Amino acid sequence: MVAGDAESCQSALDHFRGSVARRALTPEEAVACSAQLERLQGLAHAACDGIVASRDWLNELFRLTGGLEVYDRSGRQRVDTGLAHPARRF
Repeated sequence: MVAGDAESCQSALDHFRGSVARRALTPEEAVACSAQLERLQGLAHAACDGIVASRDWLNELFRLTGGLEVYDRSGRQRVDTGLAHPARRF
């Protein structure tokens, strides 16, 4: 989750779920796993909060500028939002 790879994270959780189904955790393992799962939950909530904040920031940027164009390092346009461009002011 820290690396931002949701598929790998889900795969690891599925693998863990399968392991627990085959062999029950000891009380010590259960406590350790609970702590790690709470940490993952906190990271997931923080990631969601960050996405919401980024989306809100982009919406505000769109509102103020009328759109957003993204360019790659060589200067080629990569993404066009399709939003109407603001009228030019002279």
